[in-house]
Amino acid sequence: MEQTSSSEEEIDLERARDLRDKKLRGQSLSEEETGFVERANTQREYLQALLRKRWRGETLSPEEARFLSLQEEARKRRLEAYGKDNPPRDSTGLIPITDLGRRTHKDRERGLYPGGANLAPVSHLNAGMDLASKVWPLDAAGNPSPEGKMALMSVGMSNTTQEFQAFKRLAGEEKVLNPALVLFDGAQSTMTAEYTADPGNRFWQVMDERLTEAGLTADQVQVAWFKTTLRSAEIPPSPSGGPTAPHGWPGAPTFGPTASDRAAMALATWGVTARTRRNRGGRKSAVNSCSSSRPIQPLFPGS
Repeated sequence: MEQTSSSEEEIDLERARDLRDKKLRGQSLSEEETGFVERANTQREYLQALLRKRWRGETLSPEEARFLSLQEEARKRRLEAYGKDNPPRDSTGLIPITDLGRRTHKDRERGLYPGGANLAPVSHLNAGMDLASKVWPLDAAGNPSPEGKMALMSVGMSNTTQEFQAFKRLAGEEKVLNPALVLFDGAQSTMTAEYTADPGNRFWQVMDERLTEAGLTADQVQVAWFKTTLRSAEIPPSPSGGPTAPHGWPGAPTFGPTASDRAAMALATWGVTARTRRNRGGRKSAVNSCSSSRPIQPLFPGS
């Protein structure tokens, strides 16, 4: 695994994020800034590749191990600096969403479900269980198969991958999960909705590479763990005042400058995610007509 930029150089993540935000706002980057962002992107991809290599239990070369050590030391320094600037507090003064009941926050009803409730309505739960009963092991071409796989894929940013990795560890302790279930982490650091809503973004190329490494195909991905946000607080309106696409997105969907339009951008990621699973219609009939000497087990035994 080759690294094209100096492994001695520390990635200044804060500056890289600031410059990406600047570009998303439609502002031009200087030649030096453009070069820095390119180097930061290269190093970030290299770092992620090394982390995946270590997770797979593969041996790192001395140069790779040194690079990883340098970046982990830099992260430790950033965390220590953050701790000094943000000392612990007993409370932020904010009420947890699950404790608000029917009270509002920023003029909106909270709780996890309508009416300030924290338990899923029966209709919501039944709908989810009905969907789960339609998830079956599929072969590489997306056809039902007793030897197939059921992939649950995470989509999102760094928070998403951190939480999904913790979920995978907890799920690994469960004894009742279907052995065909594969928990696949597709989330990537810094990849917020501004990037993932674009089907041409490198996020999806990395996703395909990870699927191949995991021995999966897009046709075997049936469930998505989806968490995202918008990096920029505002998306600048176009000069005409009409809808606008983020800077540098050829052919990307267009969104207006309002909060609801920005939310639509996040949802566009889900649309792109859904399209990774082709021929979704007709899967039920394919399952019903599948014959095998071994029964095909659904996602949850007994569902």
